[in-house]
Amino acid sequence: MKLEEIKRGVVNFVLEKEKPEGGFGATSLLPPTIEDTYFAVKILFLLGIEVKKEKHIKFLLSQDIEKLTFEPASKLLELLELFNSLTLLPKGSLDALLKRAYF
Repeated sequence: MKLEEIKRGVVNFVLEKEKPEGGFGATSLLPPTIEDTYFAVKILFLLGIEVKKEKHIKFLLSQDIEKLTFEPASKLLELLELFNSLTLLPKGSLDALLKRAYF
């Protein structure tokens, strides 16, 4: 099997989990999660595949970041940074997360 065939297979596998409203689920039948979205976007990014970032940003911003545990919140922040969209976070969300992380 050639490298391009493997890449195409991986991309197809990941894109099957993409939700029309944004985000990625573990399977095509499950709802999107921050973690699944994080790993899907990172895989696609590493393979040089462009994602429709607007709908994924919308999904990420719809999460209640102040109620997230640190790990999913950090993945959400990393994705927003990757999308150059950290400034779209509601005021105070980042501060609340940092206080929870350090206190």
